[in-house]
Amino acid sequence: MPKHFELSETDFEFVARLAGLHASALNLVNNFEKNNQPKGRDLKSYDEFMKKVEEIPGDMDLTEKMKIVFALNKADKMAGFNENSDKESEKVKKIMEGAKRQVEVLGEMERALPALITAVKAKRSGDQKAGITIEGGEYKYVS
Repeated sequence: MPKHFELSETDFEFVARLAGLHASALNLVNNFEKNNQPKGRDLKSYDEFMKKVEEIPGDMDLTEKMKIVFALNKADKMAGFNENSDKESEKVKKIMEGAKRQVEVLGEMERALPALITAVKAKRSGDQKAGITIEGGEYKYVS
């Protein structure tokens, strides 16, 4: 990046940490979707991911940092094809379907963030019963 952009050390660190979380965020998305997480109390993978997000420099709270990571991943998923892509190709169709699904799951994770962050912080404070559930389509912190 320094060859192409003039960035402060803090800005460079911000971008580098975002990029470094790319694969971890996709693993978290897959965990959320495939394992029907984070319903319940097994929040270890979310806590580990949030610790990495908390290391991103800047004066934003954890929720805002998480939203930035999710936005970057949404943009990445949607960049897998463009107007020049052969949308009739089975390969491109598969990529587009997968990208659309992951963007939807990222949106769902964003809806879960307030309850998820509260539950993870409660676990960090020693509340081993902390978790989240879904009630009436809304994610709720439970203890």
